[in-house]
Parts: sequence; C-alpha cells; structure tokens
Amino acid sequence: MRSDVLKKGVERAPARGLLRALGLSDEDFDKPFVLIADAWSELVPGHIHLNMLSEEVARGVRSAGGVPFRFGVPAICDGIAMATEGMKYSLPSRELIADCVEVMVRAYAADAWVGVTNCDKITPGMLIAAGRLNVPCIILTGGPMLAGRLCSAAEARREEERGERKGREGRGERGEQEERGERGEREEQEGAWKEERIDLIHIFEALGAFKKGRLSAEELAAIEREACPGAGACAGMFTANTMACLTEVLGLSLPFSATAPAVSAERVKIARETGKRAVELALKDAKPREIVREENFENAIRVLMAIGGSTNAVLHLKAIADAFGVELPLSKFNEISAEVPQILSVRPGGSYFLEDIHTAGGIPAVLKRLFDASKLKDTETVSGMRLAEIANSAVVKNEEVVRSVERPFHSEGAIAILYGNLAPEGAVVKQTAVAKSMLRFTGRAKVFDGEEEAAKAISSGEVREGDVVVIRYEGPKGGPGMREMLSPTSLIAGMGLAESVALVTDGRFSGGTRGPCIGHVSPEAYDFGPIAAVEDGDIIEIDIPRRILNVKISEDELKARIERLKKEGRRIEKPAEGFLRKYREMLARQLA
Repeated sequence: MRSDVLKKGVERAPARGLLRALGLSDEDFDKPFVLIADAWSELVPGHIHLNMLSEEVARGVRSAGGVPFRFGVPAICDGIAMATEGMKYSLPSRELIADCVEVMVRAYAADAWVGVTNCDKITPGMLIAAGRLNVPCIILTGGPMLAGRLCSAAEARREEERGERKGREGRGERGEQEERGERGEREEQEGAWKEERIDLIHIFEALGAFKKGRLSAEELAAIEREACPGAGACAGMFTANTMACLTEVLGLSLPFSATAPAVSAERVKIARETGKRAVELALKDAKPREIVREENFENAIRVLMAIGGSTNAVLHLKAIADAFGVELPLSKFNEISAEVPQILSVRPGGSYFLEDIHTAGGIPAVLKRLFDASKLKDTETVSGMRLAEIANSAVVKNEEVVRSVERPFHSEGAIAILYGNLAPEGAVVKQTAVAKSMLRFTGRAKVFDGEEEAAKAISSGEVREGDVVVIRYEGPKGGPGMREMLSPTSLIAGMGLAESVALVTDGRFSGGTRGPCIGHVSPEAYDFGPIAAVEDGDIIEIDIPRRILNVKISEDELKARIERLKKEGRRIEKPAEGFLRKYREMLARQLA
C-alpha cells in the first residue's frame, strides 16, 4: 500500500509514534489509510451539513477495514459573494482546492481519498485533483437544497381564520354559515390560494422587479425569507448541481449522489457506502485515470446537454479533462449539442427542481433515456457497476419530468458555443434558457468596464429595449478571477427586459442565469480581444442557431481600434494583490 512508506519498517518508528498519538493501534498499521477532504463550512449553505456526511464516510471506511483521516479545504458560496470583490476569489479557489487535496494526499501517502463537496468550484477542484493525483478516489457531493415555499398573503389570512374557527366552536350551524360566507367572500376577492416553489434566483430577479416598481418591499422580503430553506446546493440546475450530475456521469460518485436531497436519509446512506467503496478502491488500487477516459468526458457533455446544465460546466470540464490527460476541444460541445436534445426542464430555464428529478429517477433515469436512444457509451464507474448497468437498472418514475429523446423539451442540447469577430476563440450561451424571440437579435452596444458600472446603469433605467449590454474586463486575468454576472442578468430579467435586452461579457454567468446572456468571450478584454474595442452604439449581431457573435464594423476598423488600444493601454487596469496577483501571473504563464 502507498501508506507503507509512512508506517512500515523500523525507520518509521517516529512516524508511527506520532500516528499513535492520533489513537491508532498496532492493527491499524496493516489497514489502508483513506483521507477525507471535507469542505464543511459554517459559511456555505451547501456545506453546513458536510461534517455530518464526512463522519458517515469515516464510519463506512472503518466498517470496510480502513483508517479514515479527515481534513478541511476552503469553500466559497458564490451567492453570498456575488457582485462583490469577494466573487473574484471564487474561480481561482478551484485551483487552490485542487492544490490543498494534492498537498495532503501526497504528503500522507494516502491509499485512497474521498472528496466531500457540493458547491460550484469545490467539486471541480476535487475532480481536478482526482485526475492530477491518479490515486484511488471517490467523490461524495452533498445534495441539493429543497425548494423554498412562498405562501401568499391570502394563505396567511387563512391561518388567522383557522384560529377564529376554534373560537366559533359551540356556536352551532349559525357559526358555520358565517364562516362559509366570509371564506367565500374572501376567495372571490383574492382567488384560489397557490403555493409557489422558489429558489435563490427568485431573490435576484425579485430585486430587479423591486427596482422597476413591479414588486413591493414586503413581497421582496417574503421571497428573501423563504427561498433558501436549509442545507444543500441551490435547488435548481445551477452550477453546483450540474457538476454533481456530471461527477456521477463521469463515474466518480455513486448512483443518486447528485440528486438525493441534502436533508434526506438516503444521502446519509450514500455517504456511508461511499466510505466503504473507498476502501475497496484502495485495496484494488483502482486509479481514476483507469476509470475515467475520453468516453467518460463525452458522456458528461451529452448529459450536460440533456439536463440543461450550467454554462460553467464548459470551463470546468475542459480543466478537469486536462488534469486527466484528455483533450476536450471546444468544438466538441457544439457537435454534441446538435445530437443530444434537452430532456429535463429544470430551473432556471424550466419549472422543475432537483428534488423533482430525484423523485423521477435521478441521473440513472436520465442515463436510461440516453442509452435507450444510443446517445451514450458504456464506461466504468467507481461503483463497481458499468454505466450501462446503472442505466438498465433505472426506472423512469415520471415520464413528464424525465422525457424521452423522442419527446424532448428542446430539440438541441442546452449549451452553444458562438464564434465571430467579437469572439474569435469562442463564447458560451445556454441556448435553451433563451426565449425564441431572442435567439436571433441585433442591438445597440452599451459598454461597461466592469460589473458594478453595468448594474448601476441597469438599475437606474439607462438600459432599454434593443440594447446589448457589454461588460468587459471581467475575464480570468482582467477581473481578475472571472466573476459571475448574475446580478446584472437577474436585474434585466426582473425588470422585464429578458426578451428585449441581451448581455455579452468576457466574465462568466451563474448557472442560474437565463435569457440571451453570452459569456466567456475570448480573447478577453485584458488581452486586447475584440470585446475591448467595442464602443457605445456599435451594432452587435447575435445568431445562436448559426452560432454567430459579431460586432458590425469592418475588419479594418476593428483592427485599427485594437492597435490603438495596444498603444494607449487598457481602458482599465484592475489591481491585484496577494492570491489574485499570483492567479493572474499563473494564467499569463500558462497562456504565454
């Protein structure tokens, strides 16, 4: 075993002495050492329960004959950090998390390790570590949050009625008649009561509606209080849950890991089984690169398209593939998008939540649909079952929630890669979250050198129908850190402009973004990409079906503007210190 270098031989007596201080016995030195990378945090709703899950993983490790050791890694909640300087640290933290896992697994010669994770950059960071280290591992994601429940004011009054009803007890038939009459009068005035399920993105969009005067302060506060009811990754098919689903498809987590709710007993059982399986992987020395190959990544892209996943999955899958030594060209996404339709309709582009997908059969049900249509390849998984076996044993419990390929929600996959003179190296859009009327759009550019400037202009009503909001200098180096533009996009949606205003940026979007929002524009403005040369009033052409993103000026004019910028210098130079400075320098070296 790898850990023998720490615990075997007379020369290792000092190390064994220190390990005994941790409570190890003679028998433990003959067992596999399994490290558990625990992203538990009191700062992240998606992670507040992970310590309990990692304890269950440790129990599973012990029951299977291994020795568990838990350690922590950092975790950032994008929703909390959104639209602040703190958001600049989110994407860079992915590399930091991979480094943390590498340091611990290598330093302690782990026989296997388990990544206990959940949110946007933590799961990709651990997957990068899996490929980089090539030490037996298995990932446990923490599960989705349940949807919030928003009760109307009418229902609140009904609660009062229930109390009044008790006071009428003993008044006989007359009291019942009075009650029925009052209730009928209220229902006629208010309509039937409905319970609405909501999530974090409802808050962001409600803020835009409030600023537009379409929502009262009381209604905004009610949504804020109810949208996030407890532990788990935000309830829609946003980035965290997208990456959990893709981890399951890649074959690095157990079946149903992605969709079992964070607060469910099933989640606890999966955690315990994950610990047991880690020991089995250690004893077999089953390395990640032997399980995850090029076909696994192609399957992941196919499922990404089918589930309506986050645009962030593009940059994460490419980074993870690189760590596994697999080439994943950007063109592969468009190629697969044309072949695989979207068969789920989950928030933000649809109406369902992750809990609905789980009830309908989870990712195994999605796999079944795609295997039935010959859209996936059979691959290995850490579960000991091959992917086709998992699909064959699955049951589609709701034909409407998990549709067949022959009856999809959208005829093409979720993600499209656009090219043109504004994005010669590509840009990303979730095409199935765009209204049909906006799939082809031409508008006037309104240019902003940063997120805050854009959000202020949108809130004050400066952005109008027919505009294309261009936000630049928010790319990986320009930001630095490539912040998500969820606040501006949600303001646009909340103000009722999602079908008349587009947004283009060299930054990223949240998995919760909907509408004609095109991100990852490359090259970024910091590197004097064409987006740096766009001026107010330029005409921007967006044609998603044809995969086109252009600024309607001549090639000579565009080149002249870029050359002028290179001589004059960047319009804005955002300072970077400490970790962000190192991140910018690392990117510059990688791309040199």
